[in-house]
Amino acid sequence: MKKTDEPQLVSGCMRWGKWGKQLSKEQMASLINDLIENGIHFFDHADIYGEYTTEAEFGNAVKYLGMARQNYHICTKLGLQIPGEKRRTNIKHYQYDHDHIINSVNSSISKLDCEHIDALLLHRPSPLMNEMKVVQAINELKKAGRIRLFGVSNWNAFQLETMLSYTDIAFNQIELSLTNSNALENGTIDKMKEFGIKLMAWKPLGDLYQRNKDDKLVKAVDLIAYKYQVSSSTIMINWLLQLPLPVYPVFGSTNIERIKEMQKAYTFNINREEWFYLWEMARGKEVD
Repeated sequence: MKKTDEPQLVSGCMRWGKWGKQLSKEQMASLINDLIENGIHFFDHADIYGEYTTEAEFGNAVKYLGMARQNYHICTKLGLQIPGEKRRTNIKHYQYDHDHIINSVNSSISKLDCEHIDALLLHRPSPLMNEMKVVQAINELKKAGRIRLFGVSNWNAFQLETMLSYTDIAFNQIELSLTNSNALENGTIDKMKEFGIKLMAWKPLGDLYQRNKDDKLVKAVDLIAYKYQVSSSTIMINWLLQLPLPVYPVFGSTNIERIKEMQKAYTFNINREEWFYLWEMARGKEVD
């Protein structure tokens, strides 16, 4: 099993429960087992997934499996508050005070039935965030062995720079793909490279499969896929892996065969001209 500091595919669990597949305990346990047997050991959560229910469902599935904690890694996120049965709030907002961070981590650990969180991320930046209080809570959690690594999610270069003046950041989880590559041009990836922040890329396949088959990018991806005798999803992942920083694509699929195709992205490298050809087709124009 790869360590958390080794780039790898990450299984995103957002749609496993109430917000998507609505998998039963047995179905979720079977999926976890299949993923681990096929080399996927990193699972991405957030406290809000499934309206605050998916973490507990995952924990119940792991308990049902009898899976040893050393066989998988857990990433989870906190900070978003959404109205609903599980939260007494009237408006969607962010919360990052000291006690909320501590309580949220303890709650996630209990729901996930795990002894610690491998990577804890702040879900989105907040204009009301007090970085000093956040770091105080994070340091307490690390000292207590409740979390191993600290990171953020959906932060831009300026927001990263502010937090970096208080503490190190292991991960930044952002949307990044061929069809949404803004982070490559707005300074976010450059700031991450500067400070050794690892990239967790959510929605790594972008909107490729929502496009018409005659779309220029779809045709370009299919052309490169044919050359390497792989699927289009493999090419989409491989394109990301060429970036000069550690990349952890966070996929949402629960289809084991498609996941196996994505894993093939680690067996070869498209060349530089192919990379820029795909980017040109995605941007609709050549580089300056």
